[in-house]
Amino acid sequence: MERLIRTLLVEHSAADARLLFEALRSARHVHIDIRHVTDLESALRELRKGGVDLVLLDLTLPDEPGVRSVERTRTIEPSVPIVVLSAAAEESIAIRAVEAGAQDYLLKGEANAESVLRSIRYALGRARAEEAVREIESQAEQARKMETLGRLTTGIAHDVNNMLSAILGFTELAAQQIKPSHPAREYLDQVSVAGNRVAHLMRQILSFSRKQPVTPQVLNVNRVISDMHRMLRRLVREDIELIFSLPPGVPPIMADRGRVEQLLLNLVVNAGEAMPEGGRLAVETFHANLDEDKANRLRLTPGHYAVLQVRDSGVGMDSSERRRAFQPFFTTKPRGTGLGLSTVREVVRQLGGGIDLVSAPQQGACFTIYLPAFQDEERRDAVPAEAPPPGGTETVLLVEDEPDLRRLLRTMLGLLGYRVLDAANGTEAYQISQRYTGPIHLLLTDVVMPFMRGTELARVLMSERPALKVLFISGYAEGPAVEREVRFAGQAFLQKPFSTDELARKVRMTLDAAPAPSVGSPGPQ
Repeated sequence: MERLIRTLLVEHSAADARLLFEALRSARHVHIDIRHVTDLESALRELRKGGVDLVLLDLTLPDEPGVRSVERTRTIEPSVPIVVLSAAAEESIAIRAVEAGAQDYLLKGEANAESVLRSIRYALGRARAEEAVREIESQAEQARKMETLGRLTTGIAHDVNNMLSAILGFTELAAQQIKPSHPAREYLDQVSVAGNRVAHLMRQILSFSRKQPVTPQVLNVNRVISDMHRMLRRLVREDIELIFSLPPGVPPIMADRGRVEQLLLNLVVNAGEAMPEGGRLAVETFHANLDEDKANRLRLTPGHYAVLQVRDSGVGMDSSERRRAFQPFFTTKPRGTGLGLSTVREVVRQLGGGIDLVSAPQQGACFTIYLPAFQDEERRDAVPAEAPPPGGTETVLLVEDEPDLRRLLRTMLGLLGYRVLDAANGTEAYQISQRYTGPIHLLLTDVVMPFMRGTELARVLMSERPALKVLFISGYAEGPAVEREVRFAGQAFLQKPFSTDELARKVRMTLDAAPAPSVGSPGPQ
């Protein structure tokens, strides 16, 4: 043992204490610092001060003899190992003390350098093993919490997202019919903001429990952030100055747009909550070429990265809070969920990136996200340009079991110019297809419905209408098996809730796409 072992000797007998001192002094290659006290109360005071690696505890103390002294010692500092000291006649008591939490016992009559050192080594090793077991048990408990959370989200996300889709969709349609100067417009905007925050929380939970499906594409990070300007400004209070710095030259990335949006939303919301009295919040991007040293520190590979940085002038974090910042359910906010930053870390991990946090009390916080640059030169500039929401005149078979949402989708599609046939379930949709003699260009269907799942309906209808395109919509994905199901044969997918613009673009993209492969089985469930 090369490191110093700070030992607290609790021994009432001066003669026995002297023998232990002599035994430890004669031990070679060991550095042991001994503090000696003669009663338990003095020992407990020393433990409260900290800096004790091991306790040598006599079981015949005047103020607390027997096993009770072990129990009280562990109450004060449960992680510090205890070696009990016992006379030979009291060996049975020493064994009971070990059962009460001591790591080992030492018979005073055998207290030579070799036996004392052996007992100390054993106690320290056993304490480390017990700590490792506790850590594993803690991780297992955390895993059980995550599994429970995952089951909870899959149970409620579908209904919540259906209701949100209806609320946000009808609010959007109403806002389109009212002039910006109308007094009711502000109220509708507030409904939209509140609904989007609920949708944002649902995305947090779904993403953290890994239930959120992804659609990777080549993205211009600056453009994604620019498109979110209005939403981000609504998410922070008026006493917070929100500044954007989006210089050219930031490389594109391959990522799911929703993941990147969620990443930025979480960081901005977290920063806003860290400035209860207002302040300055800066969102910046830049290009970084990481060398080997910097990449190793971030556990990344050297190379080019698109960097997203969010800095605030808020309350900041101390070293303990920084260490726990990304832990699930940890929060310093009175009303926080404890999922914001843990979701950020999970999203960054899913995107193959790294995250760096710099913060100090009353000096704000700076989160720097490194996302791998997309390297395919042929597609580096393939980021699609934004355009007005596209419409069309094709016939769409809409299948949605939630009446309010079905009505909303029928209205949205009608405003975009499409001819809409709507059904409440798969059986009704199949009957409509059988009766309708004209072409049906697109099947827009929910995945989870009574009587017949959307994927089963798609297989049946595509076997009878080979030119039919399919777009699945859903409020959740029940893990990898269902994600494979909704993506069978390369079919498109749109996560609820969504805006008219998102629906319009996805419908148009699906209709204009090349024919999908022949429909087969979605694979093992």
